Amino acid sequence: MTHVETAQSGGTVASAPHDPSSLVSTTVTAGDAPRSFRIPGTDISLRFGGYAKFDASYDHGVMFTGSRFFPDQVAVRGTPAARRANITQFSAGQSRFSLNAQAPAKIGLLRAFLEMDFYGAGSTVHLRHAFGQAGPVTAGYTWSTLMDLTSLPPTVAFTAPSGAIFAPHGIIRWSIPLKKGVDLALALEAPRDDVTPTAPTDVTILSWPDAVATLRLASGTKVHVQFGAILRRVGVDHLNGVNEEVIG
Repeated sequence: MTHVETAQSGGTVASAPHDPSSLVSTTVTAGDAPRSFRIPGTDISLRFGGYAKFDASYDHGVMFTGSRFFPDQVAVRGTPAARRANITQFSAGQSRFSLNAQAPAKIGLLRAFLEMDFYGAGSTVHLRHAFGQAGPVTAGYTWSTLMDLTSLPPTVAFTAPSGAIFAPHGIIRWSIPLKKGVDLALALEAPRDDVTPTAPTDVTILSWPDAVATLRLASGTKVHVQFGAILRRVGVDHLNGVNEEVIG
């Protein structure tokens, strides 16, 4: 510290074991991303993020999901006695921790992002995002390309509102800016097991990844329209050897 302070004031120290100016040049500085810092001697910017959040809920026999709201589990049938719950729940599962690392490169931005919450079984760690980005290509586990993230309103519950697409997937996505305000995204995503077999011995067939394309038209930062399409092939393998597959 003495050598650094002396160098900063313009003085010199004859017995300094290191060049004071080199010590000053390797101090930590602000990174390229907001609220990040640059690793000394590199172009890598790191950012640690997250928050602690506490949720309290009381269920009087309408829903049985606690702080995670799933509309399909709202009790609308059955006798009032069967729907009685009267459950108080406290949870900090929505608390999060994230790490973002990025650096400039010839092909564009190189980035790695990891985020977790505590909604795993028994309030253990649950993976939210884990992906890498190299220029226009993103690969890893994150939100489906079909989602329009900027259109989701804030909600008290952990999940998205009813009717909204809310699905993380393993993906490979190519983002293509066509012109100002017009962006195209093409992706291959892990197939989602949405088939409900009619017999316990039926096995779901997911032979191909889902193909997703979205086109976003934006006017400034507040107004946009997004169109999306998905191509899927799903089916069921029956115990008698008969396979049923459809394209949608």
